[in-house]
Amino acid sequence: MSNLERIMIFIDHNNIFHEYSKMKISFDYIKLVNLIKDKFNLVKINFYIGIDPTLFSPKRNRQERFLYFLKKQGFIIKRIPLKILPDGRKQEKGIDVLLSIDILKYGYENKYDIGALVSGDGDYEPLLKVLLSMNKKVHICSFRKPLSYRIKKIIDPKDIIYIDNYLSHLIRSKKIF
Repeated sequence: MSNLERIMIFIDHNNIFHEYSKMKISFDYIKLVNLIKDKFNLVKINFYIGIDPTLFSPKRNRQERFLYFLKKQGFIIKRIPLKILPDGRKQEKGIDVLLSIDILKYGYENKYDIGALVSGDGDYEPLLKVLLSMNKKVHICSFRKPLSYRIKKIIDPKDIIYIDNYLSHLIRSKKIF
């Protein structure tokens, strides 16, 4: 049995997606996971995504190939349909609640020593406070700019991985799916 601390990764895809989409880059989640799990015993990778129910074949097929690829790499995919607002806009609702329930459940079950949250969303502040009160270690992985001040206040700076610092390493070099 390994003496390494057990780490479980929780990825809020929609939160991270908006940032790297603005940069017009092809982001590699496998490389991101390898960066996060370095020197730890990886238990599980949970990937939370809002799915657009109005997508038609070509875009839907591309998204499904992407998710299938991640699943083959060991990611546990958690999907929630996006809500369609009366004006036609799409809104993600429920990802942070589902992610929070999972990270707390696994924490109470002592399934990990370190919970790694891939998101900069300040809505996770109460969750992080509870995890810290449970004596769980928390690592945050986020782009620098959208990382909430509320999270920076409670997470030790040494436990924050800024994606920006590794961006050249995290860009997908070839089309995989």
